[in-house]
Amino acid sequence: MVLGVAVQNVASQAAAIPVVIRDDAGVVLSAPGTTLSMDPNGHTSFVLSRQYPFTANKRGTIEFDTPSGGQISVLGIRTTPLVTATGTNTFALTTIPALANIGTTGGSIAHIATGNGWQTTFVLVNTGTQAAQATLKFFADGTGAALSAKFGWPPARNSSSWCAA
Repeated sequence: MVLGVAVQNVASQAAAIPVVIRDDAGVVLSAPGTTLSMDPNGHTSFVLSRQYPFTANKRGTIEFDTPSGGQISVLGIRTTPLVTATGTNTFALTTIPALANIGTTGGSIAHIATGNGWQTTFVLVNTGTQAAQATLKFFADGTGAALSAKFGWPPARNSSSWCAA
């Protein structure tokens, strides 16, 4: 599984965008002062584990902080090759939404896919400084009734799953 990242400096001046990379326990892995240098109105894209090799085979978050007076746009795309029962290769592709100006009161997800070979993975990010509980509620389209679906627990902590923040 790999995470592709695209970053754009939307401002008309050059920017040094602060980057903070944490593992899934919240421990900072990136060197202090790590930045991504961007030309005015410039953009770049990269595979996270190639740009920052220490992230290979780890889970966690990557944070891009908007420079003072600047404006950035970020997109994450996660992909993993899948092998079907017949041995043919297919690929799973997922966009990773960026979190911006979020609080601790919660949020919503507009759509999930489940059944007929489709599945949805949820990544919960605690933006606070203390451990926190989370409650997930799922509702059916149209009726708003509780959604009946099979849910599984996340993969082992040593799998390579990253979300962009």
